[in-house]
Amino acid sequence: PIAAHRPMCVKALDMGFHVIVEKPPAVTIQDVDDMIEARRRSGRLCQVNFQNTSGQAARKLIELLRAGALGRITDVTGLGMWKRDEAYYARTGWAGKLTHNGMLVLDGTINNPLAHLLHNCLLFAGSGEAAKAAPEWVQAELYHANRIESEDTSCVRIGVAGGATVHFFATVCHDRSETPSVRIRGTEGEALWTYENKLTIRNREGESTWAFGPEHLVANMYRNMMAAIGRGEPLYAPIDDCRSFMAASNGAFLSA
Repeated sequence: PIAAHRPMCVKALDMGFHVIVEKPPAVTIQDVDDMIEARRRSGRLCQVNFQNTSGQAARKLIELLRAGALGRITDVTGLGMWKRDEAYYARTGWAGKLTHNGMLVLDGTINNPLAHLLHNCLLFAGSGEAAKAAPEWVQAELYHANRIESEDTSCVRIGVAGGATVHFFATVCHDRSETPSVRIRGTEGEALWTYENKLTIRNREGESTWAFGPEHLVANMYRNMMAAIGRGEPLYAPIDDCRSFMAASNGAFLSA
């Protein structure tokens, strides 16, 4: 459950374990700050399981963004339209809730099924470092068509450090599930990345497309964690970087 992420993560870090915590990292920015402090205190690693950061198309895009292939990033737009029926909300007591058993949950498109999409938007806006895309302001309209407390349809606009604007459009009320995507525009070109592990980039050098096919993205996250522990390689989604996601999520709920 989302509300259990912070206490379980902090306890495991304080016991001396490295941690992979499920997405979203937690419910509030204060939770994430507690987790970051526990990571620093313990000297251990903490990775958030934002597995859509681990596919070859995403890694290729980050490589290109860091090399300046699109110039300065100006706009990032994430679009996710999925279908979830009533059974989805009946599967657990906290599904679709703002609070459960007296605790904040904030379950919804932003904080659960399409959380990956928002995190990747911020990651790409920061050219591979979500911490560099810290929200400076957030505007949101959140709606629900299902009989739930929280949102199942979200429209969010985020101004991030560095000057880019992130747009996030997500729903689980579509008549079918379509492939989520992120479009990145910069001063020197644009790129389109999709959940199908595909990437297309257009800039002054022309148009290039990469289609990598299916990967076991969760396994990639564990391999990355092992490489970070054993060889000091950087994590794909360290808890510190996920502070931007949590600030954007909290800002959206506060705005709406």
